[in-house]
Amino acid sequence: MADLIPMAAHIPLPWVMAYDLHPAVTVQEKKEILPKIVEEGWIVFFEHDPVHQACTVQFNGKHFQLSKSVIISE
Repeated sequence: MADLIPMAAHIPLPWVMAYDLHPAVTVQEKKEILPKIVEEGWIVFFEHDPVHQACTVQFNGKHFQLSKSVIISE
């Protein structure tokens, strides 16, 4: 998941890493996994995000987005 959604800013479907060699594949994989993340209430952990350690995700009817930031440690 770290390369699929490396930071909270990459939750929206079209946001992929600039150096992604296969961005269309990444977007397709995000289309498949994001609904499951929302439906099952996963906590997504970020190894590269300087602001959010982890979060839950929601779908607002149009976009996937950060729902609640989760603090693992301070």
